[in-house]
Amino acid sequence: MIEVVRIPNGVAPRMAVIDFDGTLSLIRSGWQQIMATMMHEILAPLSSESAEALMQRIASAIEATTGRPTVEQMAWLTAEATTLGGSPSDAEHYKERYLATLDARITARLAALSSGLLTREELMLPGSLQLLAALHERGIAMALVSGTDRPNVVAEAAALGIDHYFAAGIFAPEPGNTSFAKHTVMAGLLATSNLPGTTLLAIGDGPVEIQAARELGGTTIGIAFYEERGSGIDPDRRALLIAAGADIIVPSYAGLSSLLAICGL
Repeated sequence: MIEVVRIPNGVAPRMAVIDFDGTLSLIRSGWQQIMATMMHEILAPLSSESAEALMQRIASAIEATTGRPTVEQMAWLTAEATTLGGSPSDAEHYKERYLATLDARITARLAALSSGLLTREELMLPGSLQLLAALHERGIAMALVSGTDRPNVVAEAAALGIDHYFAAGIFAPEPGNTSFAKHTVMAGLLATSNLPGTTLLAIGDGPVEIQAARELGGTTIGIAFYEERGSGIDPDRRALLIAAGADIIVPSYAGLSSLLAICGL
């Protein structure tokens, strides 16, 4: 399923900036539910909203910040708790609490991958390996740009055997870095390579990378994979990505040759 929201700019991409979690890797699949559950546990005692209304507001906040550094999402939690009259911990504390739960799931998946109980294809969005190979064969410089802490992104990309594709670099916030921004990374890559923004291709499941690339004049592919169901389009994610400026919406890379042709490749 390929939905063309608007015709791409017509310039063949020369550089691809690709998000990691939910765009290539499913190692952290389910992170939104873990984060939402923790946020709800903290905010529910302070809020007069129904459990359903509060969870919906939390889910919307997480969706809107997908692709940003985790600490920024925790800063939202701290601010929200303060607004509701609470005395919350700081964002770094909540980040550590969230990651402690998520890391247990990640460790189990990586162990299963290492032992052969899971294949890397099972821990990646369908067609991801073919996408990377196709872009590499076409001479497209690739950079991996994520909101997850860089040591984790580097380790998980290596575990999946895809780190060698990203000759342009792996960019993500170092632990404690609150100034990381995907727009800044993209603009810097274009400047270093002396490329106009129209030659940029951005692929991601969050509005952050889509909006950044759109502002720079690039072509954007929004990944709206329905993780909870394991297939199909997530309608909420689709709407968010379109609002952010996605040119194309797909659930995965199953129709890769057609997708690349639409992008001028």
